Amino acid sequence: MAREPHTRKGGFRYPLYEELPDDLMFARDLVAYVNRVHEPLGDRVRRGKTFTTAMATNYVKGGLTPPAIGRRYDRDHLALILFAATAKLCFSAEEVHWLAGQLFAGDVAAAHDAFARAVNTTLAGEPAPGREGAIARALASRMQALAD
Repeated sequence: MAREPHTRKGGFRYPLYEELPDDLMFARDLVAYVNRVHEPLGDRVRRGKTFTTAMATNYVKGGLTPPAIGRRYDRDHLALILFAATAKLCFSAEEVHWLAGQLFAGDVAAAHDAFARAVNTTLAGEPAPGREGAIARALASRMQALAD
């Protein structure tokens, strides 16, 4: 079953690909997982909103992720939707779609882990290299601005 997302000292920590649930899940389970990951971010960053099934469906309809397998989503779907839901906290829908195209053009697991490491490193106050690091720094900066 779904593993709980890990947090750093009670704070936000973006899970690595291998930490994502590896079983097929319905939309409600995917949504619950994203909301558990985002919970440590606080209301100001989340702007009092929770991630919903309609939002997940819109990412699929918008072409960000492939269609569900039957009515279920796999780990790759979750990786893309978690990225989009996290980036959407700070970036516009157009920016999120462009960023996903830049980061996830190849291997989803490798792209997810590169982004996760960059986000976690940047939020810990350490520099993160490369384009994933630049995106993570922009995300961290916007999250900090929202939290202030």
